[in-house]
Amino acid sequence: AGDGARADLVRLALDVAAERGAAVVAEAAEGALGDLSQTDAVVLVGPTSASAAGALASFVGTGGGLLVFPGEDTAALAALVGAVGG
Repeated sequence: AGDGARADLVRLALDVAAERGAAVVAEAAEGALGDLSQTDAVVLVGPTSASAAGALASFVGTGGGLLVFPGEDTAALAALVGAVGG
């Protein structure tokens, strides 16, 4: 499955959690995460760049959760993981 199909499946799973009141889901474009201070976890599906690495490193460093579903672009994934400290 392509990254779009993976994103759809992740969104479906998160929507089920949201419907049960277990999660609040907000989508953002890659590199446009904005203020994460009220966020518990970030889920990335098939990241194509490390543009948000600084914000994600800070977020994870203060206890935020990060779940990454790799895509086809392994170079972007390696850069992102390296910058976040994985």
